[in-house]
Parts: sequence; C-alpha cells; structure tokens
Amino acid sequence: MGDRIAEVIVLAEDLRSGRLVQRYVERALNPRGVRLRIAPAGKQSAYDWVIQSYPVEMKSHRNRVSKGANLSAVAVHVDADNLTVQQRSSQLAEALRAQGEPPRGPGERIAVIVPRRNMETWIHGLTAVPVDEQYDFKRDEAGRIAPNTRQRERMCDERIGPAAQELHRLSRPNAPSPPDTLPALILAIEELRRLER
Repeated sequence: MGDRIAEVIVLAEDLRSGRLVQRYVERALNPRGVRLRIAPAGKQSAYDWVIQSYPVEMKSHRNRVSKGANLSAVAVHVDADNLTVQQRSSQLAEALRAQGEPPRGPGERIAVIVPRRNMETWIHGLTAVPVDEQYDFKRDEAGRIAPNTRQRERMCDERIGPAAQELHRLSRPNAPSPPDTLPALILAIEELRRLER
C-alpha cells in the first residue's frame, strides 16, 4: 500500500460490528480517521437500513474520489442472518442498481463484509471459541457462550479487540487460512484486502 488512507467510512448494522471493523481498519490501514455509520436502533431493521444507506455512501465515496480524495475507503457490514452471503451481497448490488449507481468496480476501495449468520459468530470464532455458521451466536439460546444475556454480551464485547487482531493476522499475505467452519470469513478477508489496494 502506498499513501496513507485519509478516511474510512464504516457502514454497519450495529455498534459491536462497527467496532470490530473499525479496529481491523485502524490496524490494517492506519487511516487518519474512521467514521462509523451505525443503523439507528428501533427505527427499522438494521439490514434494511444498511441496504438503503449503501447507495448513498457509495455515491458520496465516489464523489470524494472524483474530486481527488482517492485515499478514502468504505467498509460495509451486513449480517447474512438466514440468507447466504451471496444473497445478501446481491441485495446490496440491487440497491445500487435501483438508485442508478454503477456496480462496485474491482479497483474501488469498497469492502462488503457479510458474516454468516452474524458478526458474533466471527467474534467468538476469531478468539478460538468453536463455532459454526448455522448456530445463532447472537442469541445463544443453548448457552454455548454464556448462561445469560448479560454475560454473553460482556464476553462478546471483550473479545472485539482480540478478534480484530486475529482478523488482521489472517488477512496478511501468506497468512494461514481462517477456520474452515467459517467460509464466509474467507470471503470477507478477500473483501477487506480491497481496502489496501
């Protein structure tokens, strides 16, 4: 990577996910600034908000780049939930098309990060907790992470820093492969590398 990135916009469903992406970006890119845009609680579903906000952020990013601010980047987080990564990514691409924005180009510093099921799966998986992409680690109804919600939330928040550090390690050239129980993470690492072009 040549010049230092001036600003990275992180568009995320929730603060926890936004913080993981922010910590990764700060470690990987050392940007001058990171601006978090988080879905407002209670207004609508978080993924709907991200999908609706995506074309606006893309247009704004492209305007900055066209005016010479080519050292900016966008990282977009949306959970796959019960969909596949491809289905959720297609919804983002369709949102661009519906707003008259061109598709994301291969050289654009725009990463689309889609955890399957949710970001909590990655946070735990990146910190050596056995996980899979079928179980809902956000709700953890079987108590695989903690016996109650308060403990689970606290543990997840405490693992954000170490998870971001491990994500950074896995995204380096010649790094080992991520856990094979997290195929969506493998796709996300390729996406995150787009930010460093």
